[in-house]
Amino acid sequence: MKLCSLKKIYLLFLTVFLSFLFFSPVFAVEGGSLFLSPKSGVYAVSEVFSVKVLLDSAGNEINAAEAELNFNTDELFVEDISLEGSIFSLWTIPPKFSNETGVIEFAGGTKEKFKGSEGLLLTIKFRALKSIVSSARLAAGAILAADGKASNIITSMRSGVYTLEPKEIIEKAEYITIDNSPGVPKVFSKTHPNQNKWYKDKDVVLSWDAKKDISGVRFLVNRSSEGIPNVLYEGKNNSKLLKNIDDGVWYFHLQMKNENGWGKIAHFRFQVDSKKPEYFKIIKKTESDIPEGVSNAFLFEAKDGISGIERYDIQIDQRDPEPWFKKEDDSLYIPPPLEAGKHILLVKAIDKAGNYLLDTASFEVKSLEPPILIKYPDILSTDDILMVKGLTFPNSKLTIWLQKGSEQAVSYNLNSDKKGAFTFIAEKKPEEGIYYLWAEVYDKNGINSAKSEKINFAVELPKVMKIALSASKFLSVIIPFVALLLLLGLISGYIWYRLDKLKGKVK
Repeated sequence: MKLCSLKKIYLLFLTVFLSFLFFSPVFAVEGGSLFLSPKSGVYAVSEVFSVKVLLDSAGNEINAAEAELNFNTDELFVEDISLEGSIFSLWTIPPKFSNETGVIEFAGGTKEKFKGSEGLLLTIKFRALKSIVSSARLAAGAILAADGKASNIITSMRSGVYTLEPKEIIEKAEYITIDNSPGVPKVFSKTHPNQNKWYKDKDVVLSWDAKKDISGVRFLVNRSSEGIPNVLYEGKNNSKLLKNIDDGVWYFHLQMKNENGWGKIAHFRFQVDSKKPEYFKIIKKTESDIPEGVSNAFLFEAKDGISGIERYDIQIDQRDPEPWFKKEDDSLYIPPPLEAGKHILLVKAIDKAGNYLLDTASFEVKSLEPPILIKYPDILSTDDILMVKGLTFPNSKLTIWLQKGSEQAVSYNLNSDKKGAFTFIAEKKPEEGIYYLWAEVYDKNGINSAKSEKINFAVELPKVMKIALSASKFLSVIIPFVALLLLLGLISGYIWYRLDKLKGKVK
């Protein structure tokens, strides 16, 4: 007996044994059940096959059900889940799957009561990945009766066992060509041009160059990088439209024929992902989970079982969106420096085909406490040096603002010490006048605090200068007054003299 036949007998025996194990009769069933159909089967590796999730109400009227189904991701790959023909039209948890964790889950219901033995809930399209006996197991489930109490009437769940066999290998080596037959065709696509890139368009246009001596073309579309075309193409155009292709990695194999026979084969890969990511959520981290000195940080959790998450487009308030790439599974997104107040974070989790899910989060940037000015003058002399002392955050940057009267304020930069103390000493002596002074502090991200209390002080001349100026002012008044008196005296004397002479002449 051949080894291949022995292997088939072994796989068949194992399938029967596991089928008996999973599907032994359940007696005295009083409630409903969830089960898979077909409960067993034999499928070729790389083949896509359908498994239905069905409900038996066991004569009861029901209106809702939920379930979790597990599968081995090394053995099976979920291509799609179809709701066509489902008895449910309402979904509290729409059917979703993950080819990373091997979990399918759903929860749904119907406005109309259902009673029957084969109520279709959904259809799963599995692709066989390797030669093995694999199972799809209903791990948890519930069937809710339409009795006004939502009673769970489920009593059994029946899973499925599937034998996955290798495809019959016709020829692994490249097709052996005849001399002077066509070489490897040049295949290209205007819809999916880059073989290493993912696209969300399910309609694929493939084109190729053909010389005048080409008398025949045949092709093959499958999920293997190897393959010998077996479909004869009768079209006259040098292109082929593949409509509504399922998601995943595909290969287009093309071969041409001339008068000498069939030539070499071209293999062109194209990748389709038409679905949005399965899951995306923004998680705001607590202060204990973020680095010191950071006020806000976020963790992005996203899953995409087909092409994978490529990047996140992030928009804060009305700013332009910017791309952000996650370096590690637990890497945090820290917003750039922002003004104090409330902000809105809008993020798109984008897969490699451009599909995305959107989530938002709000956060607040708290303003820093302003510096405290603890020692400053009330009155200064123009001979004095201006010195102001204060307290703020340790090892921080400050700006001191100094304004004379209504003139433009001038800024000075300095740092606080490890205890938060700082001292401002003016570079030059102040001029006479009224001054105003205040301070601001900045955090590591450059965010400034509110302004400190604004102080004011006067700058006056020294006492000696004040006395001299007073004397000067006094003399400046007395001297002209004395001079005026003298002038008036001289004028009066002259007038008296003239009048006296006039009297003499009259006599």
